[in-house]
Amino acid sequence: MAQRRAARFTTNRYRNTSSGADVLHLLQRESLADSRSKLQLVILYKIIHEFVDIPSDANL
Repeated sequence: MAQRRAARFTTNRYRNTSSGADVLHLLQRESLADSRSKLQLVILYKIIHEFVDIPSDANL
């Protein structure tokens, strides 16, 4: 909901006839769920390859 509201603000489309999903598609933004998944994978990669100071279990 917040992402669609921000997209409407960015494109200046506040009418009820404009779809929030269409505005997101116009901006070519990925969904928040996809963004979160990518960030979780990045953090996991950094932990496994010891780029962050978080101990990992080598027996994954």
